[in-house]
This record gives sequence, C-alpha cells and structure tokens, in this order.
Amino acid sequence: MIGISICAQESSANFIHNDGQWDNQIDFKLPLNTGDIYFEKTQITYSIYDKSLYGKAKHGEYELDYVPAHAYRVMFIHSNQQARYVLGRKKNHHYNFLNGNDANKWKSKVKAYDRVYVKDIYTGVDYTFYEYYGQTKYDFIVHPEGNPSDIQLSYEGLDGLKIKKGHLVLETSVGEIIEQSPYAYQFIDGKEVQIPCDYNLNNNVLSFVFPEGYDPSLELTIDPVLTFATYTGSSADNFGCTATDDLNGNMLVGGTVFGAGYPTSTGAYQVSFSGGNIDMGITKYTADGTSLVYSTYLGGTGNEIPHSLVVNQNDELIILGTSNSTDYPISATAFQSTMNSGTGTTWGGYGFNYNAGCDIVVTKLNVSGTGIIGSTYLGGTGNDGLNEGSLLHYNYGDAFRGEIINGLNGEIIIASTTSSPDFPVTSNAPQSSLNGPSDAILVQLSSDLSSLLFATYIGGSDRETGNSVQLNSTGEMYLAGGTLSADFPGTTGGFHSSYQGGTADGYVARFSANGSNLLNASYIGTSNYDQNYFVQTDLDDDVYMIGQTDGNYPIFNAAYSNPNSGQYIQKLTPDLSTSLLSTTIGRGNGTVDIAVNAFLVSDCDFIYLSGWGGSLNGYTSLGAHATSSTTLGMPITADAFQWTTDGSDFYLAVLAPDASSLLYATFFGGGTSHEHADGGTSRFDKSGTVYQAVCAGCGGNSDFPTTAGAWSNTNNALNCNLGAFKFDLGSITPSISVPQPYVCLPSAYQFNNNSSGGNEYHWYFGDGDSSSLFEPAHTYQDTGHYEVTLIVADSTGCLQSDTTALFIDVFALGNASVSFIDTICRGDSAVLTSTGGVTYQWFPPSSLSSPNSQTTYAFPSTTTQYMVIATDSCGLDTALITVPVFSDNYSVMDDTLICSGFPLTLEAYGGSSYNWQSDPSMQNPGSQTPTVTPNNSTMYYVEITMASGCIYNDSVFVETINSLPVPSMTNDTTICLGDQITLSAQGGTTYIWSPTNLLTNINGASAQTNIQSTSQIFVEISNPCGTVLDSVIVEVIEVFPEIVDDTIICPGDLATLWASGGSSYSWTPVETLSSPNNDTTLAQPVDPTTYQVLVENTLGCSKTLDVFVNFHLIPIVQVSGPSFVLAGQEIELIGTTNATNYYWESDDSLLCTGCYSTLVIPDESSYYYFTAIDTNGCKNTDSLEVLVESSLFVPNSFTPDGNGTNDYFRIEAREVHDFQLYIFNRWGQLIYESTDPNDFWDGTYKGKPVQVDAYVWKIDYLDNQEFRHEFIGHVSVIR
Repeated sequence: MIGISICAQESSANFIHNDGQWDNQIDFKLPLNTGDIYFEKTQITYSIYDKSLYGKAKHGEYELDYVPAHAYRVMFIHSNQQARYVLGRKKNHHYNFLNGNDANKWKSKVKAYDRVYVKDIYTGVDYTFYEYYGQTKYDFIVHPEGNPSDIQLSYEGLDGLKIKKGHLVLETSVGEIIEQSPYAYQFIDGKEVQIPCDYNLNNNVLSFVFPEGYDPSLELTIDPVLTFATYTGSSADNFGCTATDDLNGNMLVGGTVFGAGYPTSTGAYQVSFSGGNIDMGITKYTADGTSLVYSTYLGGTGNEIPHSLVVNQNDELIILGTSNSTDYPISATAFQSTMNSGTGTTWGGYGFNYNAGCDIVVTKLNVSGTGIIGSTYLGGTGNDGLNEGSLLHYNYGDAFRGEIINGLNGEIIIASTTSSPDFPVTSNAPQSSLNGPSDAILVQLSSDLSSLLFATYIGGSDRETGNSVQLNSTGEMYLAGGTLSADFPGTTGGFHSSYQGGTADGYVARFSANGSNLLNASYIGTSNYDQNYFVQTDLDDDVYMIGQTDGNYPIFNAAYSNPNSGQYIQKLTPDLSTSLLSTTIGRGNGTVDIAVNAFLVSDCDFIYLSGWGGSLNGYTSLGAHATSSTTLGMPITADAFQWTTDGSDFYLAVLAPDASSLLYATFFGGGTSHEHADGGTSRFDKSGTVYQAVCAGCGGNSDFPTTAGAWSNTNNALNCNLGAFKFDLGSITPSISVPQPYVCLPSAYQFNNNSSGGNEYHWYFGDGDSSSLFEPAHTYQDTGHYEVTLIVADSTGCLQSDTTALFIDVFALGNASVSFIDTICRGDSAVLTSTGGVTYQWFPPSSLSSPNSQTTYAFPSTTTQYMVIATDSCGLDTALITVPVFSDNYSVMDDTLICSGFPLTLEAYGGSSYNWQSDPSMQNPGSQTPTVTPNNSTMYYVEITMASGCIYNDSVFVETINSLPVPSMTNDTTICLGDQITLSAQGGTTYIWSPTNLLTNINGASAQTNIQSTSQIFVEISNPCGTVLDSVIVEVIEVFPEIVDDTIICPGDLATLWASGGSSYSWTPVETLSSPNNDTTLAQPVDPTTYQVLVENTLGCSKTLDVFVNFHLIPIVQVSGPSFVLAGQEIELIGTTNATNYYWESDDSLLCTGCYSTLVIPDESSYYYFTAIDTNGCKNTDSLEVLVESSLFVPNSFTPDGNGTNDYFRIEAREVHDFQLYIFNRWGQLIYESTDPNDFWDGTYKGKPVQVDAYVWKIDYLDNQEFRHEFIGHVSVIR
C-alpha cells in the first residue's frame, strides 16, 4: 500500500556553484539549516542564526520580528592568488534560481558538488571542505614541496577566540563553534600514522605546530573537525505546504525556504522576519522518491508562500501563491506586472510577515523547472490570497488555502480569497464588487498568464473563503469554501437555501463554463461551525464535498458512518438541490479531528481523503480553533500500514462507493513529532495515490516514516523539514514472497501470494512456464537467475491491474561465473559482476569498492586478476577474471618560469594526439610541442589521447617575470680558520658560484666553503630575463696562542701550567687542576698526564694546545730490623737507599738520625721511619713497626687506709689490648670490674670499704701478637 516517503533534504553537503545568481565575489555556497557558508578562493564567510529562537519562531511558540544572527570570516593570509578550484563529485540534481524581476539573474540548472577543493592555496598546500558523517570538516594537504608553517588563518568578526583543552573555541553572539583539536597523519609504509599536531593562536591568527616533527618527504594531512555547538544540518530549512503529481507519477512539492543572503559585514546582526527571508521552494522527485530531479527557488526580496500546485497536460507546473515582493519574477506579457499594496499582516508564528500586504501570484514553470513560461501578480489594493477571517481560519495553515486547477482548454482556474475592493474582475462577472470584509474569488487566466479570461467575487455581507474548485464534464465550475454571510448569493433552490447557523457554514456554488452565470449555490452545514474544504465531481457530475463540523452532521443514505464526528462528506445532485448521501468519519465526539489536505472521488466512485490532526491545530496564537484536534481514536482497518498514533499524525482513508464501507484507513507519522501541513493543497491522482506535502520531524527529529533508498531518510534540520509521501490507496498491490531466494536442483519452488485488491492471478516463471493458481509451486529444469512475474487483475475492471516481479536463483554446485571485461584506461573502473551464489567474496580486495557484493567496481592501476568465491546454500565455487589495463605512459613538462613575452615550447609526451587549451599566444595547439608567448602567468591544460584511445588530462603552469633578478645574498662575514660557512643567495632561478676551487655545491642557491684565508666569493644570479653578478667577502680569523713547555715533577708535587694569546681558557682534565678556566693553573696529577687548553679570542675563534707533565723516578728506600722485642731490649735498625741524603724519624729516641743504622731501646711498641732524598729533591720513605712483648704485674695485697702508701690495687700492664679485670668476694659476688689497665681499685664496694679479706681477681687480654691470655689470682685487703 505504501509507495514512497521522503524528507526534502539530502544528508550530504551541497556546495552550490555561483553561476551569477549571487554576488560576484562568491564562488560556492553551502546552505546550513540555520545559516550559510560562502566560499571565496582566499577567504570563507560564515553566516549563522540563533537555532533555539529560529526554530521556535517558525511554528508559533514565539512571535518574533527578527532572529539574532552572526557573521565571521576566515582569511588565508599570504595565500596564493593563483590557487584554483578542483571540483568534487557533481550531484545528480540541480538548482534553479528564479529570484527577482531581473531575468538576467535567473539562473537554471545550477550544479552542486559534494566538496570544495582548492589546489595550491599555499605553495605545495591544498585545501578541501566537505561533510563527513554529519560533521563539517576541512583538511589541509601538505605535499612534500609544501610547508605547513605557511598556513596562517586570520579570524575576523568573532566575539572571542581561544584554545581550550586543545580545541579552538570560536565565540559568537549566537553560540560557540568548536574546531576540534587537529588530527594530522601521514601514510608510512602503506599505513596511516598519526602525527602529533596542535593549534597555535597569536593575535587571532591560527597556525599548526608539530611538537615531534613530521617526515617532509611524505604527504601530510591536517584534519580538524568543525562542530557547530548550536547548529547542525546541511541545507536551509523549508516547510511543507502543497504537493501534486505530474504525468509520469513524479512528485512535486512546494514549501517555504528560509535564507538571509550574503552578510555585508561581520559580527552580530539581525535576520528580520519582516524582510525578504522566505522564498518558495519547489522540488521535484522521481516517481520512486529515490532521486531529486531539481529544486527551484522562486521569489523576490519580500516573502512568498505557495498555496497550491498543479501540472497541466504538457507536464508544466503551475503555482498558486502569495507574495509581498515588489520584484517577484514576472513574465514580460504578464496580465498584472506590478504589485498593488495591501494591509500589513503578521504571520510571525509561520516564520514571516506580510508587512506591506500581499497579492496573489501565479507562475508557470517549464518541464525542467529551469525557466518561467508565464508569471503574474493578481490582486487589488487590499490583501489577496489570504484567509484572514478569524472564524474561518479554523485550522493551523488555513490562512494559505485556495486551489489551482486546469481548465478543459488549457486555461488556468483559481479559487481563492480577497479583501481588495478593486480586485480585477471581468465585465461578465456575476458579482463585480466586494460585498463583505473578504469574499471568495473565482478566476480563469490564459495559459500563458497574459490575459484575465474571467474573474468574479462571490460572497455575502460577511466573510467568505475560496478553498477549492472543480469542473464537471462540461466545464462548469464548482467553488467551495466557508461563509459567515446569511445572504450568500444564489442559494435559492439549493439543498440548504439559508444559513444553517453557528459560527460558520460551508457553501458550494456552481458557475457556467465561462463563469458569467452563477447557476446554483447551497449552504452546507449544521447549527454549529461548518466549512467546506474540497469539492469533487464524479462521472455522473454529482458533486462531493468534504468539510469540518462541530455540529451533529446528518447521516443519510450511507452504510458507513461514525456519527457525531467532526468530518463530513456530502454528495449533492449537479444542480446542488438534493442530497444523495451524507456521512461523517472520525472519533464521534462532536469536535473537529483533522484538517483535510487532499480529497478525491475516483472514476469508480471510491472516496479518498488525507488530513492531519494534533495539538498544533489548536494553537489559538496562530488563529486556529480546532483545540480538540487529534488522530487518537480515528477508525483504521485491520490492514493499516500504521496501527498506532501519537495523536499528531496524518490520517488516510478510502470509502467504498456511496460510503458503503470503510475499505482502508491508516495513520502515517512518527512517534514523537507533530506532523502537519502549513496550509495548501495536496492531491490524489485518479488512481487513488495521494501526493502529500508534510511539515515533518518538528523538533529536529527523524521519526517521520521513510522508505529504503528514499532521497533522505533523516531530518537534518534544526526543527521541521519538508517531508513528502506518496501513498497508493486505490490500486491493486501485488506481492510475492518466497521461503528463500534460491533453490537447489531438483527441488520445487513454492511461491506465496500476499497481494491485495485483485481476484485474478497470472504467474510467469521466467523459464517459459506459467500458472493461474493463487499460490503455485514450480520445478525448474536448469540453473539460472529467473525473473518471476505476477500480474494481479480486477475482474470488475475498476482497479487497474498491476505487476510485481522478483528474481530467484536456481543453483547447482560449480556454478560461479564472471562477465567478460574489456581493457580499461588507467584511472578508470571496471564493473565486475558474478553469478552463481547468494554471497560473494572478491580477492584481492584492496582495489575493489565492494569486495563482499555481487557487483563491485575494480580500480586496478595495472592489469590484475581477480577471484570471486560465490557461495549459496548448495555450496561454493570460484571464478577468475582478468581486468586488463592499458599500460599507457604519458607525461608533461614540469611547471616552468620564463621572461614575460619570450616564446616557450610546451611539451607533452607519450600520446598519439594532443589538444592544448588555446590562448591567443599559442601556436599549433594540436601539436605535441606548441609554442606560447605569455605575458602573464598562465596555466595551460592539455588533453592527451593515447594510442589505446584513453584520454588523460594534465597541465603545465608557466609563471612569467618581466625583470632581471634582484639579488639578495649573505652579507660580508667572518669565520674562524678551519670552520665551514654556507653562503646563500636569492632572487634568481639559477646560481653559479666561484672561485670553484674554494667552494662545494656551486650550482645551487647556497654553497659551502672552508677557505683558509680572507677571500671574495662571487655568484652569478640568473632568471629567464638575464644574469646579475654579486659577491661576498669572507674574512678568516686565526688564533696564535702559546703554552708552557712540557715539564717533569716529583710524584705528588704541583706543576704550574700557563697559556697566553687568548681572552678565555679552558683546561682539561679538570679533576687535578686548581683553576681550569684561568690562563694559569696548578696541576697535581696522579700519573703522568697530558693537559689540553682551549684558547679562544674575543671573536669566538679558538685553538687547542697541550702540555705533558711527567714524573721523576723516586729513590729506593728499605728498612730492616726485628719486629718483636722485650721491653728495654736494645736493637739495631738498618736503612738502605741509593740516595745520598737520608735520615731517621720516630717518636722513640734514636741513637743516630743521620746514619744508615741506628740503635734503639723501645719501652713500648713504636714506628721507625727512614727517608731518602735524591738530587731532584724527590723523597721516598720506608718504615718498621717494632712491637714490645706484653707483660703484666699484679700485687697480692694492698692497704687502703688513706695514708698515701699502697692505698690501691693497681696493675702494671705493658702492650696489652682488649683488657678485662673482674674482682669477686668469697661468695663469688662481682664487686669491681674495669677495661682500662691503668685503672685501680680503691677497696670499696658501692662506696663503702670492704672488709679485710682475700679477694679473687680475673684478668683477660690480647697481646701484640693477638694471642689471648687469662689469669686468676688473690689479693688481700689489709687495714
């Protein structure tokens, strides 16, 4: 039952080229949902609006006169003025701009691209701007010859600019914009490797830094992400008003498009709703909704809104709308070429105002939407085309009702409303003057809109609306709408000849084919509110109306009804005198449920309706009165496409002829948003397919139901978006299902029939066999890919038969195959398609677009063999295919520089023919080597045709100069002797340095030299216009230092070292030097040592000298004698030496100090030293330790009586160590101890004298030879 459902925005970005529809400085424009981005070659301008207020103002939450906005620019400092665009992928659709009344500014078939790419924005640096998964992104591509430090971005017009946590934060008056921290990368060995990269901000100039560097020999990509913190989306907002079909089942929708134009200055500004912010947007989709055919912008400097669309017999679109633009695009032969002023009226809740009133506008476009066939204003000095009556403006959007249809002879017929007392009427008008505050109008215009064929008012003394018009078989016109007048004309003899009461009645009026006679009229309604919204006629010329009521509308001659419901269907005889049937449909609670947007009575008398309900329909701030509107509780059928509703959805229904039953009813809408239409008409075609315009996804939601493959499946706008659906309610729907899409031989295939609407079935199995069964089974005799077709027909002939088909595969093992491929050109692709499987896997996958698909694109650079594995439930098989690639080799000469006005031969190689882009100076543009004489820098493009037939494009950039080089080189300088210096020159294209024997790299912009003496270096600086000689003097500085001679010292002595001839000194090794940074220092080496000193003069030149400090040999010395003696024993010590001077030293007394030998009598252990001094003054000493044997004397008694004689127990010990003394009484109690052999006991214990007695002592000690001794004895205390 469902055909297509689409949202009117593509998910990817559309960079629209400027073909002259905008200011000349603009190259491309990227529409955003709350602003635009304008691209110029060396700067970008951003224009953005306040998302929160703009979205609310659009649908009545706020009444705003303006929305805050902000503009800022990003300028590429010092960028290349010769940078050029490389176009991205061209979109399949195009745009038409029919704005203003200057036809020279109308631009058609304007192309859009998926990205902007600027080549050489800086030398060796490219720039691209694109969208990636909903994010706005830009990249800098730095080629090996480029330098990322050249990238300098200056920001103008911001409130603030800062770096926060690595991100760049742009502060505007309407919100923050964040450029995320840059991601840089290079491909190294075939893998993407991240390169650390940071922003650098200095005085609002942004650049990029690389803390760890990068490989300059490889291409570098810098990849920030631009995130609008308060803005998302990829195109301007537009709202759904009206829709129709064309002759081929394509869908055309009309809505309002918001746009504020190019900002002339940066910073905060206001987008006024009273200015020209709203144009009509007319969009055409293919019949299946998968592609956009075109999108046309229609309007002037004021505001416009479309009310109704229709396509004529030539498939040309005719638009009925209103406008307050004084420069609306009008054709030269228009019936009315200027706008008449009206009364200012506010529609801020709809996103715009008619501050100077409005006129009706009627415009006819050609089939492609690229041009205007005819266009005219239509109106008087009041407001025209608007329903301003508060009681008749019952639904949201009722202000923008009215209908446009085709006459039988190609004339254009309009139903609408006017408040103008001087609306143009014809002389044969049944009513030539305005009777009330507003009347309905009925108008016929010529096909080219140059003539008014007929026009009349119709109405009483109060307000009327002209909502709908329809013709019968003879061309008579039926006009329907609402009235507040009790004196509506022509109702005598009508079904209701008088006003039925309540706040409003519906009416229907019948006019002759030429309009001159009001033949019949009738009120329609109850004693409450009633209004007709659409009128239809059937093949018997009976008249049907659908309308709304708050009353208890009567049920008559109808088997199906929902009594006391708010929507009625009324059928009258052609003369409007008699009711043939009437019924109501709805919830049955006595209030209006839905606003009806489309109505049809088919040639088989089926009744179709489409409308919407919900809380938005009760917005009293917008003049609406349907406060109980909802789709909750509306009747639906068991086969409904959508069973549930959130109360704010569309409602579609089909009634059988004469309302005998409800054949089908469904909801259509999302579970969150309030789907609706902003006034206007949508249409059914005669087969019962509705073409419905929707204002969908309000709140920025993407819950509007869409079909797979639709032009857009998401709402990328900040609030509502023009949605559209094509729903087939009145035809047969054939449907086949199978258990699985394949069968393995020899099994039979069982087909399931899920069709609806028909009763005859014709199956064709694709192998020549057929069946008329409802659900047949079929056995195939061979493998293959078969198309199975089902034709479903209606035996009554009322419903048109329809066909569906599906493909099935019949498999056997070993069935994989690949189609043959011709040789392709390098850079082209080949389509590889395999059969014989359900799933496929291609190898090698690296040069394939879809390696897991049945069909894939191959992009080989050389001839490549591919293998496919085809798998199905019957098994797997492989097949091979070779894609041959022409091995074409072509090239062009390098970019070059010449002197202006000089001839140059361009060169291209490898082709069989050449086609150079010609300019006035080119000779032989078709040759391989044409000659040019450019006066200015020029890019030359060449198309190279190879012998293979392949065509390749390349280019040569010829830069021109017109003067000799202006040399710039290194200033005269000085170097130290032995150093090397690099000399540089600029201003030319080639350089030759001399004298050649003093230089290396003599043919570059820089040369190196390490001359040994002051010299003058010359360089010839050349460009294509000539040569200039320049030179530099290099002075060589030498240091002449001196140093102390090598020296020799006694080991351990100090050596004085000095150097001269410099201003600073540095000695090494520093460890044995006293002052390593002075000219003079003292050295005390441990071993013979070479010392170096770096002598530097005031110019920084230096020289290193060294000095060797050596050691004299020391004299030989040896001492001999006994090592252990008894105390008081005399011994001889003997010294030997090769020196002539010597002496002894000791703490003990020596018999002779100046002799070789000496006698000593040690009382205690002592050291004896023998020192010799040679003739160099060097000394050497040997020593001998003489140990005295240990001895111990212990008394056996003492008398501690204080008389000074023998008062203490005192031990005499000689040469003892580790001494311990313990004294015990007779009971073994320790009463004294000591570790000092020179200590004594005074015969007390704890401070009191001990008694006379014998006491035991114990002594431990070590002697000089480390032997331990222990003695025990007695001592008597005598008093």
